[in-house]
Amino acid sequence: MRSARRGGSRKRGVSRKRKTVIKVSLKKGALTKHGYSTKSPAKVRQTALRKAVKASSPGTVIKRLNIIQVYNKNRSPKVAKIARSDMAFVRKL
Repeated sequence: MRSARRGGSRKRGVSRKRKTVIKVSLKKGALTKHGYSTKSPAKVRQTALRKAVKASSPGTVIKRLNIIQVYNKNRSPKVAKIARSDMAFVRKL
């Protein structure tokens, strides 16, 4: 007769997933110097994003908006939603 395995019910060979914390910093004023604010109406934000794309590449603007979206998705979902819609706008440019 076989004895019961000790040490819990964890299967052999299966590793546990761990959350890794990756800190990405966003320079203060990177988008605000072009007039961007999540509190502004959509037209104002879009003109500011056009200025930011002219100053730098669309990829860097998308990355900056993504950082804003990720950092605010739990703290303030409304801001995250605005940043996500602005990312979609920049992709269409």
